[in-house]
Amino acid sequence: AALHLGPFILDAGGLHEQVHEVVDMVEKPRPEKAPSNLAVIGRYVLSPRIFPLLEETAPGKVKKQELMSGHTTFRTGGPAEFFVTPDSAEMTARLIGLCKEEKIPYYMIGNGSNLLVGDRGIRGVVIQTQKEMQQIRTEGNVIRAQAGGLLSKIAAEALANGLTGFEFAAGIPGTLG
Repeated sequence: AALHLGPFILDAGGLHEQVHEVVDMVEKPRPEKAPSNLAVIGRYVLSPRIFPLLEETAPGKVKKQELMSGHTTFRTGGPAEFFVTPDSAEMTARLIGLCKEEKIPYYMIGNGSNLLVGDRGIRGVVIQTQKEMQQIRTEGNVIRAQAGGLLSKIAAEALANGLTGFEFAAGIPGTLG
């Protein structure tokens, strides 16, 4: 799986890493003078109502201008315009629906391993599942894990329950989804 965040794509690609430089979003020229109550993000002009909509969808889980350097293992990255840590799959789905409806770019991240973010940061909404969605449980020979579950913890859960086939993930620092 590959993530597009700013000018880079980082592809964990299983057990090896490849960094591909990509063309950033095609931007329309920014308005010469945007009204002072609007935030201009690339080609998007976000009205002052976006933060309250995000807060309504994910109460207490939304931050503005959150530095991504605190959320990546490489400790790099400028601010995300909006940073959200949903606590359920339902909340995540509502956030994605809101972003699609409002035509706001959004990016999903786990624990930020193998993720490079430029100093200019990220336009739009970053949705991080790792902080709040880490539940892992075993039901017979099935492991159920939320998107934020660390692969190493899922592998440990499999081992503890005598399940095989997930040993390869024991040393991978990423999350499931």
